[in-house]
Order: sequence, then structure tokens, then C-alpha cells
Amino acid sequence: QRSATGQVSLTVPIYQGGATKNGIRGAETRDLAGRASLRGSESSLFSQVTAAYMDVILQEAVVGLNTNNVNVLSVNLESTRDQFEIGSLTRTDVAQSEARLALAQGDLRTAQSNLISARERYVQLVGQAPENLAPPPPLPGLPGSVVEAVTVASKNNPDLIAAQENAAAAGLDTAAAGAARLPRVNLFVNGNGTDYLGSAGSSLFPGAVKNFTTTAQAGAQITIPLYQGGKPAAQERQAQSRESQALEQVVATERSVVQQVRAAYAAWQA
Repeated sequence: QRSATGQVSLTVPIYQGGATKNGIRGAETRDLAGRASLRGSESSLFSQVTAAYMDVILQEAVVGLNTNNVNVLSVNLESTRDQFEIGSLTRTDVAQSEARLALAQGDLRTAQSNLISARERYVQLVGQAPENLAPPPPLPGLPGSVVEAVTVASKNNPDLIAAQENAAAAGLDTAAAGAARLPRVNLFVNGNGTDYLGSAGSSLFPGAVKNFTTTAQAGAQITIPLYQGGKPAAQERQAQSRESQALEQVVATERSVVQQVRAAYAAWQA
């Protein structure tokens, strides 16, 4: 006898205690946190490049200033020596002039070293050497007070937003872990078909046995957890601990943002 069998099965979850829903919402929230972290990385890179750009301009100006100072003190030393030769000044005056020139030359070497460091930092961040850097225009829209600056940062700082989204995701994880202790309801439909390929039946009683048969089942399945060995409770406590850690991270990040904003505002004012 020859036969071919096919089966179709479909199960639709009706109620799962919120485990799936909270798990999906947690993943979506973590996606938002990841995007905020990306914006934080972009903001950090922007700040570092801007600082490196301005540092190169600053150190170039300092080198120029110290070079001019060395030139002026060199001329002054020559004048002091000439006056010493004719007796107008003493050897102490010459020694003081030499000391001022030596100090200026040391400042020039330090400034040149700082300029090299600033240029290398620029190359590290930008990927090419700085050439013909022009001073940027004044920044528009700066806050009028430190309170305003802190308020803006509290709403828009990407690092703080990422920490808040991670805390929200941790809360959804706690809800999903607690749902494992609740009953679940599923609807199911099963279908089965068998084709005997014309090999069923009898020549004496044709049609007594069908060559193709089908069966179908439909129903509802309720799963009630009675004993799980404490695993769901332990997972829920673990999720709660992670949620507490994420909330503490929000507080720490917020304090760090406030500290940085206040320090940056004070430096800008200075």
C-alpha cells in the first residue's frame, strides 16, 4: 500500500501574562537608548574636534607671540651690552637682560612643543594635518544663565537620555520576568491529510475505503504553572536588581551632566 501524508498546525497565543509584549517594548526601548548613545558619541567627537581645532589656533598664536618676544629681547640684550661697553650700565643689567632672553627662549620652546602636540591631536581626530585654520564665528544661542544651561542639558543631553531609556527597558524586563509566573492561553488548529494514491480499497467492494482522508482539530490550551522550583522568582529578583542599577546610573549620569554644564559655563564666563 502506498500513501502520502501532510499536516498543518497553527498555534495563536491569546494571553501570555505580558511576557512577549514587555519583551518587545524592552527591545524597542533599548533601540532608542542605542540611538541616544550614538548621538552622545557624535557629540563627544564634535566637541573633541572643535577643541583640537581651537587649540591649534591658540598654540600657533602663542608661538608667534613668544617668537616676537624673543626677537625683542635679543635686540634689547644687544642694546644693553652696547651701553655696558660705554659704561652707562653695569654687568648686573647685562645679566638680567640675558636672563630675560633665556626665559623667553625657554617659553618659546615650550610653546613650540605644545603646538606640535596640538597638531598631532588634530591629526588623530580629523585624519589630516591642519592647514590654514580660520577662527570660527561666535557661537549663537548660548544660554543666558547657568540654570538655563542645566535645564537645556537635562532635556537634551544624549548620555542622560540613553541612561533613562536603559532604565525604562530594565523596568520592562522586570515586568516580563514576573509574567513567567502567570498562566498562559493559546488557541490551536491542527489539520492532517492522507492520500493512499489509489492503493486503498478492494476490487470486490470499490469505494468501501477512501483513498484520501482528512482530520482536523481545534481548541484552546491553558497552561497554569504550579511548581517551577523558584526559577521565575529568582529571574524577577535579578531583573529588579538590574532595574535598580539602571536607575542609579540615571542619577549618576544626571549629576555628571549638571557638574559638566556648570563647569563649562563658568569656564566660558571666565
